[in-house]
Amino acid sequence: MPRHRAIAVMFVIAVSMLGCQNSGTEPAGDDPGAVVDIQPFPSEQATLMALYLSGRIRPPEELAGEIHDELAGIAAVYAKNYPMLGYGGFHLPWQPSVISLHVDEPTREAIAEDAYHAWDALNDEFDLEEMDTHIIRYGWCSLRFGGFLHPVPLGERYAALPGIVTAGPNGICGDGSNVFPRTIEGGRSYLYYRGSGDCPSGCIHKEYWYVRVIDGEPSFVGYWHRHADPVEPEWWAEAELNRLRFR
Repeated sequence: MPRHRAIAVMFVIAVSMLGCQNSGTEPAGDDPGAVVDIQPFPSEQATLMALYLSGRIRPPEELAGEIHDELAGIAAVYAKNYPMLGYGGFHLPWQPSVISLHVDEPTREAIAEDAYHAWDALNDEFDLEEMDTHIIRYGWCSLRFGGFLHPVPLGERYAALPGIVTAGPNGICGDGSNVFPRTIEGGRSYLYYRGSGDCPSGCIHKEYWYVRVIDGEPSFVGYWHRHADPVEPEWWAEAELNRLRFR
């Protein structure tokens, strides 16, 4: 392999590792099924879900309020019998408010010399807090912003600037307990997921609780422990969409 190709391959691997974070987490407390109190509105969990579901750069406040009320309603009705439904954790498939940029050679040189100003207006608009240029010699840098911002539409704004080759989110590696929301006809559905056993590699044990919320009313659909019962329940084809579309 030519030397320049080898360097390029090694750099791509390094960047991928920098962007990956282990999301293999468990619900808080010694008991992984213990109820975790929903935070007072506006809860971070509801805000991040609103960011994810809306696809907008900033999370819609009204949507965050609706999601908060739905999560609190699910916990109030079902957490006594199904403690996982009081789980207050939600982990996005990417880092919020962070984008990675790949730039062309003239732009790389300008950034290294602190002479690239095409992004100044966007940096001010979205409250840039930190710029990481330690690998700008390879044509890469990352930007971190204040608040909760969706890196996909935000990256599209930066990708339109001169000299920017690509701009987008930093993905999250691994697996772990989570809640997967999805917009459905008449409301939303939530797939609560508890993973355990070597989650950095994908979790050995997987448990699921599926809930629909139609017109603000929660309805528990079912529970499934994949390892204990390999037969998929009838509702799984619908519930699995929550996770398959989680990106």
